[in-house]
Amino acid sequence: MVKNTNSSSAGKKAGAPDANRNMIAIAAVVLAVVLLIVVGMPYLNNGQPKTNEPSPQAPQQLEAQALLLASFDKMANLGDYELAHISNQSSAKANYSFAYKNSLIQKGNESWVQIEAQNMRMFGFFGNANASNIVCFAYRNATKCTPVGINGNVTQLATKLTDLIPNKQAYLSQKAQTQKMISTGAMKFAGMTDGGKIGNFEVQKITYNVDYTNLTVQQLLTIGISPSDEELKALANQEFNYWIDRTTGFQIRSLYTYDVNGVPWSSDGEYAVISTAPSKMPDRPTDLAGAETFLMFYRGAVDDYTAMGECDAKNGSEKDGCFKALAVNTDDGPLCERIADNREKENCVAIVAQNTNNKALCEKLPTLSDVCYIGVVGKTGDKETCKNLKNQSLISTCVQAAEEGMRTLEAEQAALQNKMASRNCLKDSDCATVGKYGQFCMPVNATKVVGGEWEPVFDCFKNVTCGCSEGFCGFAKNDTYYKCVADVDEEYIKNFINSMVENKTKTNETSPTTNIGS
Repeated sequence: MVKNTNSSSAGKKAGAPDANRNMIAIAAVVLAVVLLIVVGMPYLNNGQPKTNEPSPQAPQQLEAQALLLASFDKMANLGDYELAHISNQSSAKANYSFAYKNSLIQKGNESWVQIEAQNMRMFGFFGNANASNIVCFAYRNATKCTPVGINGNVTQLATKLTDLIPNKQAYLSQKAQTQKMISTGAMKFAGMTDGGKIGNFEVQKITYNVDYTNLTVQQLLTIGISPSDEELKALANQEFNYWIDRTTGFQIRSLYTYDVNGVPWSSDGEYAVISTAPSKMPDRPTDLAGAETFLMFYRGAVDDYTAMGECDAKNGSEKDGCFKALAVNTDDGPLCERIADNREKENCVAIVAQNTNNKALCEKLPTLSDVCYIGVVGKTGDKETCKNLKNQSLISTCVQAAEEGMRTLEAEQAALQNKMASRNCLKDSDCATVGKYGQFCMPVNATKVVGGEWEPVFDCFKNVTCGCSEGFCGFAKNDTYYKCVADVDEEYIKNFINSMVENKTKTNETSPTTNIGS
């Protein structure tokens, strides 16, 4: 497949995926799944290794082996390309199923990489110059991007993306490891058949089973497995299936199935697009956030993702209540679909529709659509929406709600107009830094005299610009400012604690001593 950065991981533990992993962990799992080939997953067997050389290969076995090994060379020789990949992980008994989508474009020295999982996307733009690299994160309807720079957490996210970029040496390492697995008999040929058609690709299907039973100690060591590894007993019934394009020789799909302590799992990856023609690179974003702002947004999405996993681990009404609370708190309508009880599901959608003024969410509700519409018009003031009611007897109630909603909107509009009327700037040059210590940002024509005693936090305003924002003068606070304030607060707390310790020490030194024994 696209790439596996650990070509010698054949003997390491293949544990069950964790639905609560954060996005960084998701990126790592996507890498392993998307590039699911022989290296990195095969383990098996409860028996002791035996000394037994693999049997001579039949002509079809040799043909399948040559075709599979050649597919690594094909992928290693990619130059300019566009790839789109879909991968799935699931367990029948663990109620776990996740789908990931990866997209890659390589053109000359420029690369664009994207990972999608659930309602999150992480993508990046990479080239020769590190300074020009950008990583972005999209969650729900918001997207933030930041330069990779020197922030360690941002660099870690960017690395997970760049690990997906095809690497010639990685493919060649995978090929070498696959040859070892086949030659030792760890991978046993199970058949090659006509795989039919996958998308636009005509494919051949190759199947291998993994079995270490007949391997000698030396053979196990050759493929990177310790003969005494107890983890071999956890996995069983491992099977690899590969679908190779008859025309290009690329690996179009891979399916890995196995049992972990008796629980069936699977990892399935398939290319939707493989194009070796140069593709148009997406436009680089120009509106970049600071590293701390970006990471705050990212962490919020991770918290939501973790909360979804925690809800998924519950059962019955407790699970429904958890998803309902999460959907309402985050205004996430699609999350309501995770609720099993139909009444609670509809109620969840109706609340989100009202919170977001989205009457479209009401349309598909079988029993609460009228309640949903009335709730929405109570905020939007749109009487026309009342025509969508199924129960015509509720029209007057709906119209009344719309009139109340309109009055609320008019009051809010009036308040906004008053605010706009009090604006004190139109452009940045209308504002200036004033005050003895440069601690205020005010209109240049302000007549009010400002002063005040010096405070340590005033030094933080040296790192921000004074300008016009939404009609009012103010400092454009950035990551550097917030870090400065945090440092000031930390220093204040430290000094306060030190002063308390010093005062206590002085008090003890001046207190009279009582002789208990006298």
